[in-house]
Amino acid sequence: MRPEVQRHFSVLDRWLGRLANDAREATDKLGSGTREGLERLVEAWRDAQSRLSGHLRLIEAKSFLIAARRLAAEGDFVAAGNELAAAIRDAKEAAGFLPSKDAHVVELTREIDQAAADVKAKAASTVAHIEDALQRNEQLLEELERAA
Repeated sequence: MRPEVQRHFSVLDRWLGRLANDAREATDKLGSGTREGLERLVEAWRDAQSRLSGHLRLIEAKSFLIAARRLAAEGDFVAAGNELAAAIRDAKEAAGFLPSKDAHVVELTREIDQAAADVKAKAASTVAHIEDALQRNEQLLEELERAA
């Protein structure tokens, strides 16, 4: 996880920890009737933390996807593949935090699949061009050898 995203998680964890401690103290003081309400409040905050974690993972996955596209455009297909792998990893983690079939996760997965297909096609095209150039060079070398 990137440091700037990790920093947000640690701040959120500390804040939620303090909230949980405050809720425990309040329930001890106020009795059982208030306890259920505070437990629902803490649960709501945990749900919000989970959704936030999922969306932060989606943002990170999107940044990896953007980097992969840039690297593929520059012809660095190995690095592009590594960035796509990181995007897939973060998208899977995001899916674990968000409701099933979340529209953002579905859309990002589609974009990653498309980018992977594009990188594969560009890499194959580059390999074909290299093979053609090598074949032409071999033909030229043969002609030079015959001429010599």
